[in-house]
Amino acid sequence: MFDFCAVGHVTRDVIRIAGRPARRQPGGAALYAAMAAARLGLRTAVVTRMRREDQGPLLSGLEAAGVMVFCRPSRRTSFFENIYPGPDPDLREQVIGPPADPFARVDLEGVSARAYLLDPRTRRDGFASFLKVAAAKQALIALEVQGFVRLFTGPRARPGQLEREIAGFRFVNVLKAGADEAAALTGEGDAEEAVRRLAALGPSAAIVTLGSRGSLVFAEGRLHRIPAFSPRKLVDATGCGDTYLAGYVYRRLQGGGPEQCGRFAAALATLKLERYGPFTGSAGDVEALLSKARAAGV
Repeated sequence: MFDFCAVGHVTRDVIRIAGRPARRQPGGAALYAAMAAARLGLRTAVVTRMRREDQGPLLSGLEAAGVMVFCRPSRRTSFFENIYPGPDPDLREQVIGPPADPFARVDLEGVSARAYLLDPRTRRDGFASFLKVAAAKQALIALEVQGFVRLFTGPRARPGQLEREIAGFRFVNVLKAGADEAAALTGEGDAEEAVRRLAALGPSAAIVTLGSRGSLVFAEGRLHRIPAFSPRKLVDATGCGDTYLAGYVYRRLQGGGPEQCGRFAAALATLKLERYGPFTGSAGDVEALLSKARAAGV
């Protein structure tokens, strides 16, 4: 049995940050979350879909980190272009190419884990019916909702409201959304009210991340305001939300409470922000940042 299994499309990414050369690199929430979990010491698996010819370039980093990859066949490999038009890492535009084939219920057969992190890239990924299957495994289920609320005007992504997917949220233990996604999902522009409404959909913990303004966790009937930590340098925000969710799940598997989980997740995402690609540090690095923050009164 694995400790942690990330389910989602590993993607071909282009990162465009104003004033810097474009970068091509593997991406996708499953990659960022799984790499973070593996570096934190969890026995980690990934379930993904892509073309056979892309498996070597996109999956070699995961395999080198000790992640067990279950790659299902697909006619295509998902492509994302992440565009940061200015210095603010909270502002991003996304362009998507034709996605990989959607997931099916059988894709989780033979893959048992203590926790599953599910991250659809778009509504077409097949995750709405997937939630019940994952929950039947009696594991902790964490869901990033960004793909459920992505709409596309041409190739560009924007948040849009959900319909039938909401019913599946009752199977989720930890539900995470960015501020725009939470507003689209709940119809509430105030982040604190939005996170309360997300919690009312059924998860035991609801999270709204606010970028450089920190994050909110609503769990056990209480709102926790999690501060953002200061990075030593700002490099690339791509994958920070996925890294945050992996860190929250990691700390929860250790028995941490909502505030402990949120602070650990925020510190982990801060360290990822300091580099291109996924987190490459250790749990000790995260604890060192937390200790420094506590000493500074943060």
